[in-house]
Amino acid sequence: VSMLPAFLLPAATYALGWIWGWRVPLRLLAATGAAGFILGTATSIWGGNILAQLAGEFAYSWGFLFAVLFWGLLALALRKGGRWWVLAALLEALVALSHGYALLVAGFGAFLYLLLSRDVWRHLRIILQVHLLAFLLIGFWLIPLVENLPWTIPNDSTTAIGNWEILWPASLWPLALGWVPLVLLLARPSRLWPYGIAFLVGIVLLGLLGFVAAGRMGLADLRFFPYAQWALATASGAALGWALRRWLRVAALPLAIALVMAAAAWWEPRLGQIEGWSRWNLSGYEGKPMWPHYQAAAIANAGPLAGPRLVFEHDPANNDLGSTRTLEALPLFGSRPTLEGLYMESAITGPFIYQLQAEISERPSSPLSRYPSSARSIDDAVGHLNELYANRILLRSPEKKALFGADPRFRLVAEHGPLQTYELMDLRTQLVETLATPIVAVDRKDWLRQAFRRFLLDHPYHERQVYLTMGEGLPAPTATADPPRVEILTFSRERLVFKTDQPGQPHLIRMSYHPRWSSTGGEQVYLTDPSFMLIYPRGTTVELVYGWSWGNWLGAAFTLSGAILLVGGLVPRSPLNPPGEKLALLIRPRRFSAFLALCGLLVLLAWWTDPERVYQRGHLRFNQGDHAGAAALFDQAFSGRRSPASRSEALFWAARSLQLTGQPDAARVRYASLKADFIESYWYPESVYRLIEIDLQGGDRETAKQLYTKLIEVVPDNRWTREAAILVDERQ
Repeated sequence: VSMLPAFLLPAATYALGWIWGWRVPLRLLAATGAAGFILGTATSIWGGNILAQLAGEFAYSWGFLFAVLFWGLLALALRKGGRWWVLAALLEALVALSHGYALLVAGFGAFLYLLLSRDVWRHLRIILQVHLLAFLLIGFWLIPLVENLPWTIPNDSTTAIGNWEILWPASLWPLALGWVPLVLLLARPSRLWPYGIAFLVGIVLLGLLGFVAAGRMGLADLRFFPYAQWALATASGAALGWALRRWLRVAALPLAIALVMAAAAWWEPRLGQIEGWSRWNLSGYEGKPMWPHYQAAAIANAGPLAGPRLVFEHDPANNDLGSTRTLEALPLFGSRPTLEGLYMESAITGPFIYQLQAEISERPSSPLSRYPSSARSIDDAVGHLNELYANRILLRSPEKKALFGADPRFRLVAEHGPLQTYELMDLRTQLVETLATPIVAVDRKDWLRQAFRRFLLDHPYHERQVYLTMGEGLPAPTATADPPRVEILTFSRERLVFKTDQPGQPHLIRMSYHPRWSSTGGEQVYLTDPSFMLIYPRGTTVELVYGWSWGNWLGAAFTLSGAILLVGGLVPRSPLNPPGEKLALLIRPRRFSAFLALCGLLVLLAWWTDPERVYQRGHLRFNQGDHAGAAALFDQAFSGRRSPASRSEALFWAARSLQLTGQPDAARVRYASLKADFIESYWYPESVYRLIEIDLQGGDRETAKQLYTKLIEVVPDNRWTREAAILVDERQ
């Protein structure tokens, strides 16, 4: 299941060429292009190739495979009419259930067939029928997905291209031979093109457009590029086969086979990384040298689902466990629940968990670009362990072992090889507890950023904020003087029952808030700091259930209606093509040229105005000494970037550039903006330091001292706080 799809991709590409009516040399060399694509080793997480599968992206590969087969079945539906479109819709549903990005590319790519059509309106109707039936069939998945998007963490960090081999890896170098005939082919009258070449060129442009523009839509750009890479490799192979058929017709097939063998000979000495990864991954956990220690650590940290949780240190050395993320699987081997899990974007508590990870890790991962974590003091770690109801930490690095081992609040409870488990002896929180701190109602708009800032700067909370939507209100708590007592009666992953002796009082539940959690007693479930649930019980027993929402019911209704259409034979036939119409439909030159020009222009425009590219150009100007030009580009990047972390970065460098150009007033405005709006940012300490520097240079010592006092309060252990102390002392 995990390894099959990539190996089937060349076969699916061959089948696609067969459906398109390509001759055998074209099919063979197109499949060779697909084989070169899956053997690429320049990237291991983008998706589609074997290394990506070994890194865990096998769902992406299934979606990729089904997308290629879907395009083939759709071509048959457009060619033959009848009910072929139903099979295409079923396959598109499989695309969607495999991977969301595959659905985006496959769905939009389907419209490229309109470039090859004599009867645009009839074919448009068929494509829309396919999409509609597929949408109905996947409604049970798609509608809840859309409904739940506000309760996930966007992963839209941009991807840097380090070198050109990422775009065209060594495994695809032999396919570059097809670039010349591909250009010659596209320069010929379109009626002479093999059917499907224009479609593949369109997929290249579609993938590139997604790659350069996805970040602006909150999507992961790297998920689109593999489709462009596969399409170009496949088109290059097909063009090479076309050239053999045109100029060496008799010897075309033997030469195509020879080229396949030559490509295989080229690949063979370059398979070492794939072989090494395969042996390492497929040998299993038990085959790793650290397996006994890993298993023992899991057992030593056993605990109930409702008990305190475990958080582990991120360390590159953990790769000897299987991978650096192997510790996420500890609960599968007997451990108590861990804070960190596989799909980091699926829970709104992710930013807070990764912040705690940074506080106990010498080399933290900080994978959420919108909420970058930062190292803080051990006191912060203790407070955040309590907040997240975690009393155990699993450490690997010598530095953190020494730090926590020397702190009297922790004791060593287990040691297995290089893994040491420490326990926080004074855990003061419970899974469910009555709140004693004041509660303040605030608007829910932009709540997660506000909550993350409070988690960093205002913890432990002197008051706990509850984030309300329009029309929501908090009930008045009942007065009580007795010590609170809460008892967990039942706890599973989708049900929580607890008993309290203080109904009417606010009760904090240290579990991620989600609107699908509801109380069987009718109490409102509120969202509170940091990302937990709050409830005012009406009685002594409270039952919370994670159930179906409107999205689940609506999605199920769509799927049921789609299934009825299929089973009941109610789907209409699509109109048949006119008698004698062949698959090799004429490509409208003007239509295709307009499409190429428009897509090419959009790709170039998106690439040139991409905030990340603008930011990189700003640094290039900065390094060349053109600070004024750099400041303008950094300001432009600040306006275009989405996440607070990246925006604060651009704002800092705009301010620094202006400061170096001798414009302290303009620089001060930007530093002050960063200080006010991005206090949780990595760039906050240096920005305040630069403000102190500007004020001291201007003779305003009083303001500089006030800024320094604030810096000590917010980041006492930071390097720039120490630098500011030296600067202020020197100017006394």
